Parts: sequence; structure tokens; C-alpha cells
Amino acid sequence: MQKFKSVNGAQTADGGRNEGSAIRGAIQARITDGRIRPGERIVEQRLAEDLGTSRTPVREALTAMMALGQVTRTRSGWETVDHTPEELRDAFRLRASLESFAAFNAALEATEEQQQAVREAYDRMHVASGRSYSDALERAQVMASLNRRFHQQVAIASNNTRLPGVMDAVVVAPLVFSAFSWYTEAQLERSDYLHGAICDAICNRDPHRAEWLMAEHILEGWEVVERNVEPAADGQRSADLWHRLQPTAASDGANNNSK
Repeated sequence: MQKFKSVNGAQTADGGRNEGSAIRGAIQARITDGRIRPGERIVEQRLAEDLGTSRTPVREALTAMMALGQVTRTRSGWETVDHTPEELRDAFRLRASLESFAAFNAALEATEEQQQAVREAYDRMHVASGRSYSDALERAQVMASLNRRFHQQVAIASNNTRLPGVMDAVVVAPLVFSAFSWYTEAQLERSDYLHGAICDAICNRDPHRAEWLMAEHILEGWEVVERNVEPAADGQRSADLWHRLQPTAASDGANNNSK
């Protein structure tokens, strides 16, 4: 069988490890920007066609994501993992600890090239935050994707080889997407300021400031989410919340994975 070389135009080297990483990244991106929603069924064949590959590497990527708690296997196939508000709270608290640790280490350990990658990721987010968008959905999709890139670069810059994977397992990607559609202009400006300050602290090798700013940033993000999920009934899951609070995204048919 021909080896997989790209995911929607993103070039990868031949080989199972690079292929699997690229496919997992592409699936996670679809979760991050709302094309695959919480609790939604994932059809392997349709996803494989969308990514331009066969079902086998898609199945392997989903299996790896299941080990990280991002998807689950049911009798009818695969589904993205859903969460109660309590589970979301716990995830954000854990994320604050992990990402502040990543920022602390990045300020100490990052190479000049890694510092530059963090800076470039922030610059792209900063430019995007000042753009005009057709609606909240478009803004959320763009900002969630760039946000994921920034936090990934911080994790990589920590030079802790286990940390990026652990952080991917903790981040509740659909809620990060939703949070950007809930942000007011003032909150978006605040988020941009904190990203810039975190970047500066890492590049200035100020680990304690980087750690504190990252924790503050993640917990402020949780406050935005909490205000939207708190009114829900006990036990209501994030899929219900997502559909209730994001009707435009939920009805636009952006993803092709459910029958």
C-alpha cells in the first residue's frame, strides 16, 4: 500500500510514527475547531476519505486517542468523549498545573529556536485577534486553532518529552473552541495580553513569571466556560451544552463524520 504523505496538504515523512502523529493531529484539529463535536459519532471511512488516507491509520490514530481519553469505542463505532461540568472543572484545574509547569520549564530550557517558535505562534495569534470576522463561529475556529498551536509550542519548548502528549489528553478541545465564541472583546484582549506576557517571560528566561501567568491564563479561561456551563442541570453533559450554546456551529454541517 502507498505510504501516507500528507493530511490535507500537510507534508509528512514516510513512516508509521510520522504518519500516525499527522493523522492524530488532524483529528484533534477537527475536534478543536468544532468540526467534530462532543459525543459525536466518528465514521472511520468518511474520516479516512476526508484525510486522504486509508482506514487502518485512522483506526490506529483513534486507538491512540482512546488511550489518552479523547475518544471512546462503542458498539456502533467511535465517539468523541463527552464530559459533565464537574469533569470539565477538574480538567481545567489539571491543565492549569500542567501548563504552568510547561511554561516554567520552557523559560529555563527552551533553545533559541524554540523561543522563536513560541514567539511566532504568539504573533500569529495576536494578528488574528485583531481581525474582523463574519461571525463568532469563524472567530472561534481561527482562534482555537492558533491557541492550540501556541500552547503546543510552549509544551515543546519545555523539553519534557512526555508533557505534550499528557497535555493533549487533558485539554478539552471542544470547550476551548466554545470559549473563544463566548469571549467578549475585552476578554479576547485580555487573553491576547496574557499570551504575549507568557511569551515574553519564556523568551526572557523568567520561569516564575511564566508559570504564574500561564496558571492565571488557564484559570481565567475556565471562568469563561464556567459561567456558561454552571446554569445547566446536574449531570448535563458538554454535548448538550455545546449544542445549546453553539447553535450555529452545531447546525452548519461543517463535519462529514456522522450519518
